[in-house]
Amino acid sequence: MRAPRGLVVLAILLSLLAAACEGGRQPDAETGSTPLVTPRTPHAAPATSANVDYESPFSYCGQVVNADEPGAPYAGEPHPADVFLVLADLTGIPQDADVREETPEFSWRCMDGFVYACTYGPNLPCGKADLRSNATPEMVQFCNEHFPGTPLPGSLTGHQTIYSWVCRGETPATTHQKYQVDPRGFVAGFWHWIPEPETSPGDDGDASETAQSSSP
Repeated sequence: MRAPRGLVVLAILLSLLAAACEGGRQPDAETGSTPLVTPRTPHAAPATSANVDYESPFSYCGQVVNADEPGAPYAGEPHPADVFLVLADLTGIPQDADVREETPEFSWRCMDGFVYACTYGPNLPCGKADLRSNATPEMVQFCNEHFPGTPLPGSLTGHQTIYSWVCRGETPATTHQKYQVDPRGFVAGFWHWIPEPETSPGDDGDASETAQSSSP
């Protein structure tokens, strides 16, 4: 007696389903049980190179890209002479100035993989710019004691501020923004890009090309 066609089809479907389940689930090697989900193979961790200490500020900035002040892995001089000599040229320090013989303290940092430097001087804000436009209690007191229109001194506003301040009546207020700020938050006009020195002193012909190709 032949089984009804519907039962035969149902039996075939059940056998196919069982075979598929057995093929997609593998027994655990230790317990013999079958996991619900076959685990994925994890991605291999990228190989890490050995730590390198950089004595050149140019190599260091090329590696870290952005740094508001030098730090690890920089291991060179805190005030590199080759950086200062370029900075001296850019800021108009005379060639016979004594300061060129003994490198003074100055600030340098990394931005977008390039070296930037700032020389200290009267009212030169080498630190991060002060973007605040709200008055302090000391500034309010100053305007209460002075005539309207009196400019506020830097001792009250701070030399890092990017604004000019004046007393409008008894209220301190900003008049205009006197400094532009770079993407890292420093006053752009006081920081100078320092091109990397030519590594082959005898090959003067490529010096200008090197500076142009390294320009940020």
